[in-house]
Amino acid sequence: MSLFIPGLQLSQLFYEEVVSKLIQCPHAAALIGEGSEVLGYDQPRSTDHSWGPRLQIFVSTTEVGKVSMRVDSGLPDDFMGYPVRFFTWQNGTVQHHVQVTTLEEWLASQLRIHGPDPLTPQRWLSLPQQQLLQFTAGAVFHDDAGELTRMRGQLAWYPQDIWLWMLASQWHLIGNLQ
Repeated sequence: MSLFIPGLQLSQLFYEEVVSKLIQCPHAAALIGEGSEVLGYDQPRSTDHSWGPRLQIFVSTTEVGKVSMRVDSGLPDDFMGYPVRFFTWQNGTVQHHVQVTTLEEWLASQLRIHGPDPLTPQRWLSLPQQQLLQFTAGAVFHDDAGELTRMRGQLAWYPQDIWLWMLASQWHLIGNLQ
């Protein structure tokens, strides 16, 4: 294996040099979600567990199947000395980690956000902070329509009233420590 390349950089190069050439429709490409590399905390030791080039590709509903097939059949075995397919403990198989889906499906499965309507205060307060960070951290490598970038911007920080309530709640908890 070659010198360590941080996951965000590796995934961006993987998208630019390999995956982008397999997609022939409007799309967005990013590395978001779980993983130390999304937050920039990966290091050489990270490569010992299901680590390698990975990303999400967001396309329209009608393109998911076609793009998935092109990606499945077009990926090389390795990229820059790292395997492209690796063991996935969630289902016990060896597969690539290029997820092809729609933005709507990803938001529904990861954040339980359905549709573009603004979030209610109750919904904001029910979103785990870690999951918001997993969506707004990482990197967007390509975004034809700007939908992914726009949604990340909308969820990048809490509305003022929600933020003030969260601050007040935390200070209340701190005040109770005495």
